[in-house]
Amino acid sequence: MITVYTDGSVDPAEQEAGIGWILTDATGEEITHNSRIEYRESTSAEWLGVIHALSWIATHRDTDRVMIHTDSNSLAEVTDGKSTPTAQSTHRWYGRFRKLTTYFDTVRVHSIASAHNRKADRLARTAYRN
Repeated sequence: MITVYTDGSVDPAEQEAGIGWILTDATGEEITHNSRIEYRESTSAEWLGVIHALSWIATHRDTDRVMIHTDSNSLAEVTDGKSTPTAQSTHRWYGRFRKLTTYFDTVRVHSIASAHNRKADRLARTAYRN
């Protein structure tokens, strides 16, 4: 199983945004990534963090199970089927997420407190501050 902590961050005052994720594979190897993104809306940033991580895993790792941790409760609820996407952008991101899940047997998204996602948050913020 691969475990990923992911976050998206937006600074509305500066009109900057970034994503960050930390992947840990079954051997304990840790890989981090961050990048600036064009979307300036926090929900899109959160979705893009998850989508980017899943895309990377699908092309760089041979695994059938992925556990994603995010501090976006709404994203976790949509992916678990507890709520439905309401905004048009959420529908688009959810569709991309669903396509990526076909590369794996199991993809779980777990909502965590922001305090437990600080490393991914720092990566996302660093992406647009540099």
